[in-house]
Amino acid sequence: MVKQNDLLKNFIVEPAEVYHAKRDDYLTSHELLTFAESPRLFYRRRVGLAPKPSGAAFEFGSAAHTLVLEGEDAFKRLYVSNAGAPVNPKTGEKFGATTKTYKEWVASVGPKTVLSESQIELCWTLRRSVYENVDASRLLATGRPELVFRGEYCGVDCQIRCDWLRDDGVLIDFKTCDQLKFFERDARIYGYSRQLAFYRALVEIATGQRFNVYIIATEKREPYATCVYRLAGLDAAQEANERDIERLLECWDAKVFPTGYEGERILMYEQ
Repeated sequence: MVKQNDLLKNFIVEPAEVYHAKRDDYLTSHELLTFAESPRLFYRRRVGLAPKPSGAAFEFGSAAHTLVLEGEDAFKRLYVSNAGAPVNPKTGEKFGATTKTYKEWVASVGPKTVLSESQIELCWTLRRSVYENVDASRLLATGRPELVFRGEYCGVDCQIRCDWLRDDGVLIDFKTCDQLKFFERDARIYGYSRQLAFYRALVEIATGQRFNVYIIATEKREPYATCVYRLAGLDAAQEANERDIERLLECWDAKVFPTGYEGERILMYEQ
């Protein structure tokens, strides 16, 4: 029997950029969701014909995760406010992000991501909301953030980077949202159960134990509430994942990646 304090021994810690750089070598939960929606888009992204998701929203989400889960020291090591950006003496405003002066300033702050003052403030607001929530703070009282595992799942090399793992068999994912009253709808739209079922399956391969899974969700607008969700029905989500991995292997073998919209459909008028 595996001792509790040995459960996480097969996980590693590595920078986010190292993890994301290996997306072409390992299947991730997000890529599997892309495949489930559009095998063609999955293929085009994998071979470099279509861009992978990125942008300001992605950067802010990473920053919020860092501060909430890894703490202030890690946050300051990776992010910096644009409060110190140079000001144009002619206008009294900061130089624009596309100007040479601003780019030189960004280079001078080192390998850090620059956030606006309002983004920095929002990250701190989210952190306070999480730790003021009794259930969320209890879940995060013990454990380790951003642990990486790579292994074979259903015949495919896969990787996960877990937001938070506890050695008493608890997996926690942190999400931000616009409004909690729409979170359950958003969870269905964005496939959160499928994502966490993928994580749970890889964690089980790494530990030999099936973990309980939670989501901590926090609003990015007033009143910045936090809610804890315990995930149920993950067995069905895992079965759906495994069917799609089997279908993915078939697509690779046949070298055919359909759009997912082949065949005629019926659009019914509803009065």
